[in-house]
Amino acid sequence: MRNILTTFIVLFFCADLSYAALPSPSVRIEKNTIKQGETLVIEVTPWGTASTTPFAWVGSRRVWLFPYDGKYIGFYSAPAKATPAVYRATVVVTGEKTVKVPVVIKNAQFPVTKLVVTKELNDSGFTSKNIASNLAEADTPAIIAALSRPATSPYFSGAFGFPLKTIVNVGAFGNYRKSGTTALQHLGTDLEAVTNTPVYAVNDGVVTMTKRLINYGNSIVIDHGAHIFSMYLHLDTFAVASGDRVKKGDIIGYSGNTGYSIAPHLHLSMNVNGTSIDPLNFIETTQSVLH
Repeated sequence: MRNILTTFIVLFFCADLSYAALPSPSVRIEKNTIKQGETLVIEVTPWGTASTTPFAWVGSRRVWLFPYDGKYIGFYSAPAKATPAVYRATVVVTGEKTVKVPVVIKNAQFPVTKLVVTKELNDSGFTSKNIASNLAEADTPAIIAALSRPATSPYFSGAFGFPLKTIVNVGAFGNYRKSGTTALQHLGTDLEAVTNTPVYAVNDGVVTMTKRLINYGNSIVIDHGAHIFSMYLHLDTFAVASGDRVKKGDIIGYSGNTGYSIAPHLHLSMNVNGTSIDPLNFIETTQSVLH
């Protein structure tokens, strides 16, 4: 009879960021309660001579794990529209034991604000109605195409950084912007930046799009590998082209006021494992585990 269970996996919770010594093998979730849009870390310590990359899911959503510093790391980011509930995180290694861990997603209580269309924007042809149709018919399909062939292996070797030297959040992630029957959720963060402020790549990667979109204006998408993308919108000018390899901290463009934009700023978005998430929370989370 085949021996189907040769190794035990020890499960350890660490919600307060204090780490205890763990016998190998182990699976650890650094923080098992998050709000919509936030990110948690799944960390798997290898065992014995096992060389197969673990697989992980939270609910039905796949979490891509990648080797890092002798372990496997994965980032699960709760979708902004995730139903608040207790989900099951599942980690599986071929031929080894399956580990299931509860993960709690809480309501972020995103506020509702006004969808503003200034006279200047109206004169340029923007209305609350066509802002929504522009997204559905043009901008969103272009972004989806830029995200359509994610690299599984990471291009990066350390934590993510910020796209500007000074970070001032002037438009929070997840807020709903509403006008009449039109309600759009802000799936990124607006950062204060006057026109022509240098914008930096948040990590190593490959540029998959440099394009002028209707609402988003001049936009860049970077594939960082491990199913992680960053997006930079409303730029004034580009400093890279599609297909370029970039390093963390490289200047990729300059901030501006293009597209549907009330004032000069940088809109930063992150897409992780196929969902748009709070980019600042994600960057800060990577800095706690990737050194």
